[in-house]
Amino acid sequence: MSKLGLRHLKVLELGSGPGMLAEQILRRCLSVRVYTLLDFSEPMLAVSREQLAEFAARLRLVRADFRDDDWMAQVGRVDAVLSMQAVHEVRHKRHVAVLYEKVRSVLEPGGLMLICDHLPGENADPRRSALYMTSDEQLAAFNIAGLRKATVHFVANGMALYKAYAPESEAG
Repeated sequence: MSKLGLRHLKVLELGSGPGMLAEQILRRCLSVRVYTLLDFSEPMLAVSREQLAEFAARLRLVRADFRDDDWMAQVGRVDAVLSMQAVHEVRHKRHVAVLYEKVRSVLEPGGLMLICDHLPGENADPRRSALYMTSDEQLAAFNIAGLRKATVHFVANGMALYKAYAPESEAG
């Protein structure tokens, strides 16, 4: 049974920007004890700090770039990792599986990963095709990274939401 059914969750958001997703989750999910916003932009973190002041006791702000090799040490272990329209910021889809491996390394066994990002669309130009992944490419990246039960959860308006889980144990 996944830890996600328990209270007092630790959540990490990659590429959190101004904190709009964090606000919605913190307002609605009282079981989230610690919500970590990770962004490379100090101005975005400053906006988040101001916008989310009412949630300060449950909030951690981490200035780091998820494209770097060492951001995981600043985060620690979490129960869930979320990202909204940020994964393509690795600047080429060939780097996504490596990012997902890093994400897996911070997820507790059975932890949840929710990724929402753009789809390339039909007849996409080469730049768009290099940045945005098809659903099949996303699912393959989850599998390469050792994440389990990867699925396309929702598709609308040129975006897709994906769900995957860390193995229940390192063996699995």
